[in-house]
Amino acid sequence: MADRTDGKALTDAERHAELLLYDYFKHLTTLSLVALGGVLAISQDVEQIGDRALLVVVLFISLGGGAALSAIEVITKARLRGLPMPASIGRYRIVSATAFLLGLGAYVAIFLDAFR
Repeated sequence: MADRTDGKALTDAERHAELLLYDYFKHLTTLSLVALGGVLAISQDVEQIGDRALLVVVLFISLGGGAALSAIEVITKARLRGLPMPASIGRYRIVSATAFLLGLGAYVAIFLDAFR
């Protein structure tokens, strides 16, 4: 990873934190893609799930994956330019995880309700 523009090298702890965040967002993006595939595949077989409910689930999971992918771009851009990690990365972390979990939780609730 690059040095900062202020001339100070990144410490090992800062490098590890950046790598951890990068991996977190990378895995969340992958999980979002897998979850979308699973939701759409399972929903084709279950006729009781409404289109609106499915749309909400897909939108939330997509928002989570999109926010995670955007965060990867922010991290990469900051490192390539030698800039410190922007404060917005914390908001990306919250939005991506929250949206993904809301979508997944909503799907589980809808799926279980379809079999009652």
